[in-house]
Amino acid sequence: MNKNINFNKIISIILLSIIGLFLIYYLYPYINGFLGAIILATLFIPLQKLFVNKFKINSKISAIIIIILTLALIIIPSFFIIKTAYIEGTQIINNTNTTFFKEIKSLNLNIPLINFDKIVLDFIPKFTNWITHFFISGINNVVKSVITIIIMYFVLFYLLVYYKENKVLLKKLLPFNNKNSDILLIEFKKITYATIIATGLVAVFQGFLLSLSFYFLGINYAVYWGILAAILSFLPVVGIPLIWIPYAIFYLLKNNIYLAIAIIVIGLFINYSEYFIRPLLQKKMGNLHPLVSIIGIFVGIPAFGIIGIVIGPLLISYFILIYKIFKEEYIYENSDKKNNFEKKN
Repeated sequence: MNKNINFNKIISIILLSIIGLFLIYYLYPYINGFLGAIILATLFIPLQKLFVNKFKINSKISAIIIIILTLALIIIPSFFIIKTAYIEGTQIINNTNTTFFKEIKSLNLNIPLINFDKIVLDFIPKFTNWITHFFISGINNVVKSVITIIIMYFVLFYLLVYYKENKVLLKKLLPFNNKNSDILLIEFKKITYATIIATGLVAVFQGFLLSLSFYFLGINYAVYWGILAAILSFLPVVGIPLIWIPYAIFYLLKNNIYLAIAIIVIGLFINYSEYFIRPLLQKKMGNLHPLVSIIGIFVGIPAFGIIGIVIGPLLISYFILIYKIFKEEYIYENSDKKNNFEKKN
């Protein structure tokens, strides 16, 4: 009898593994859609509760309203930002007669074996071209992007409509007791809010500040560089210096010392502001260590593309949280039981 039970268990595990691997293999290309739906659901379930419980709106209608709101607040603005950045980036690449390029060509730096004019003229179009491709790399495959968005909103709809049932199901699936499962779900929510809101606020602040500074300093394409700064602010170490350092060097070579110093001061302020703002927001909202964001970005971008900037830190945070709960429930608890047993005996 036991042999039959063990054999049936093995067969069940094999079948589950085969089906699971099959589903993972074919759904992985659209994993960003599923992860995006989970993130959006975490952010907007409180609004769903408000609509359903307080305003007595039908849960399905409420979910549709929230989907429309997310389109209005996230997808549509993102499309116009990318479009604006792409248009201005293309203009920078193609327009070699701009004042900026004329000024570069007018530089006379007679240092043997180093042609600064050629280096700068070659570097800027290549760098801008790389950034432009970086912006649109996630939407090059139109069919895949459309399917991913459809999957995201399809999953989001059901996550919102059945949020109560989903919570009960998730608690059943989690390998922890009810107390730790509740703690885990609460912490998941806090981490998601802290990561997304803190990261978004820092990016907007830095991009706006650089754009405004460039505008008042009379530097062309201030809006483009501001958008680019907001995106690059997610990247650790390099990030925004890729924008302001070349400009500072250019104006130093042009003997415009005051403007170069102004760019350096503003650039350093923008860069180091992150080290005060981000930890403060993340600590206050989700008790996250800044190192989590950096490691998460290195993991997230290769695995998920541009959306990995957000998903990477979240996954690292979730891993740490699950490990803490696991350690508390299984390691500490077993250790306490062992100590109690030894005391009794």
